[in-house]
Formats: sequence, C-alpha cells, structure tokens
Amino acid sequence: MCTSFTVTAADGSVTAGRTMEFAFDLESRLLVFPRGMSYQAKSPDPDAPGYSWRGSYGTVGMNLLDRECLLDGMNEAGLYFGALYLPNFTEYQAVPVGRESESMSQIHDVGNYLLSTCASVSEAAAALERVLVWGQPDPGTGQPIELHYTLHDASGNSLVAEYIDGELRLHDNPLSVLTNSPPFEWHLLNTGNYVNLSAVNVPDLPLSGYDVSALGQGSGMLGLPGDFTPPSRFVRAVALTQAAEPAPDAPGSAIVAAHILDSFDIPKGFVRAGDSGPDSIEYTEWSVIATLAADHRRYLVRFYDSPVWCAVDLAELDFDQAGVTTVDTGAAWCVDITPST
Repeated sequence: MCTSFTVTAADGSVTAGRTMEFAFDLESRLLVFPRGMSYQAKSPDPDAPGYSWRGSYGTVGMNLLDRECLLDGMNEAGLYFGALYLPNFTEYQAVPVGRESESMSQIHDVGNYLLSTCASVSEAAAALERVLVWGQPDPGTGQPIELHYTLHDASGNSLVAEYIDGELRLHDNPLSVLTNSPPFEWHLLNTGNYVNLSAVNVPDLPLSGYDVSALGQGSGMLGLPGDFTPPSRFVRAVALTQAAEPAPDAPGSAIVAAHILDSFDIPKGFVRAGDSGPDSIEYTEWSVIATLAADHRRYLVRFYDSPVWCAVDLAELDFDQAGVTTVDTGAAWCVDITPST
C-alpha cells in the first residue's frame, strides 16, 4: 500500500509526496549517493554481471533492509523516483542468455539507475528502454516483489513505468497520482465514476415548497471514497490534489503536500491481512516530500514513531563525498513548549 502524488505552486514549483506502507519493518534509512559513483547491477545469472554505469548526479532517498538501493528518492537535477507495489499484474522482462550485461534488478537497481543518470522524465523513459528489468526474488518469500514506478521532474512532467506480460509499458501521467493494483490505465478509467465530485458545496434543492439544505460543509465531495484500497486512494488523491489551493512557492507547497499526506496515513491495526499476528498489519512506515524547484530542492521524511518532518537541503549536501552515507533522522516526535517560570 503506497500513495504518490504531486502538487504545483502558483509559481510553477513542483512538489512530490508519497507514503510507504508495508506489513513488516523495512528498516529504511535516508541515504546519500555521491555524483560520479560507479554502479554494478545484478543479473539473473549470479556468474554474469548485469548492467554497469557511472552516475552523473548525486541522489538522496530511502532504502530498505540495509541495502544500498533506493525505493524512493530524488537527485540534484530535480528528478523524483518512487517504487510502489503492483501485485498480481506484474511480469518482468526475460533476460536471454548472452544479454545479462543489459539487465538489472527491479528492486536493487532501477531507482539508483534512473536517479543517478537522468535529469528529466523523458530521459528516464529512454533509459528504461535501454535495459532489461528482471524480477529479483525476495529472500524471504522466494518470489519477486512486484513493483511499478512513478517519476516526476521539475518541469511538471510525470511518468508511470509498469511491466505487464513481460513488456515495459510507459504512460504519461496527467494526474500525477499513483497507488497500487490494478495497473495505471485502469485507475484512469475508474476516475470516470466520480465526475460528480466537486470542492464546491451543492446548492439547496427545492422540493414541493421545501428547500432541502446540506447539513454541513463538504457536500460537493459527498461520495468521495474514504477507505484504503488502491482504487479509493487513487480517487481521493486526485480529488485532494486537484482541489487544494495552490501555495505561492515551493516551501508552501511542501506544507500542502504534508496536509494531503495526512489523508493517507494508516495507524497500526487499521488495515489487517488477517488475525495472524503483527506481520498481518500494514501501516505507514514513512512518508516523504520532495520539492523539485531549482532554487529549493529539499527531501523530507517522517517516520511512524517520530512524525516530525526531517529535511535535507540538496544544495548543502556533499555529493563529492566518497561512498554512500546515512543521514541521521532521529528527532523527538514533539517539542515541549511549556513556559518557564
């Protein structure tokens, strides 16, 4: 369960937001990758190396399970990347014998590859077409984690990349929203079921001399789905991002994104796969905000146990460092403002 979107400020600044939900602790950390770093992708054959490249851009983002790979992040050029779950529909590409050097793992390599080499959505689309993405099995289940990818750039372009029936499918994303299954095109079609929604309250309804009035504010959004299924979250994210009053600039848009993210935050116990114990409970492990404007490139993260936003300014990060580094995100979850006597 994940929800991703963008909001655009009055000055054109683009800000991305997303939540990350899972049923066990991903142990994610905030990592910084230097520009000019050399990468070696994994191939399906442990004896044959996958695709190799040298990165052009410094990147920052969230990993999983102590691995040097990004599930979510942005680079110094203003490109944002997010990997979201797409179960039951994903089938990755086959890697023919002899083409292992063109291949990379869907979870270990794609985020690093796109963020370290691309400055825009169009560059990312071309980069994906140059490689073969295979499904690296998860050690715990023996099955590949099924993912699709969302990308946004500072110009406001958005892209969805999915692997269906063994083929790469690229989609322009005019709504800049993505959740989980079914695939993206289904969600676009499903928005047609909610064309009645509006941020404007409905007018009174005269009936035989009696005016029927709404009992409170928000009648225009009556029928907006409030559950946490992927189709409902997709529609809710579209409604909220389209209706939200634009902030004047990137710092203001980060605040707008934070408020929208609150609509998708899941406390422990609210969504369960069953009654088999704590591993059946999905919750929002972390959320991120990425401001992509050239004069305000910041990456913010908050965690379940400490819901205070921690931010890094990409202009101040040392992308010429040697090797990957971890940023300390420890922060108190609230601030004591009791007046001193």
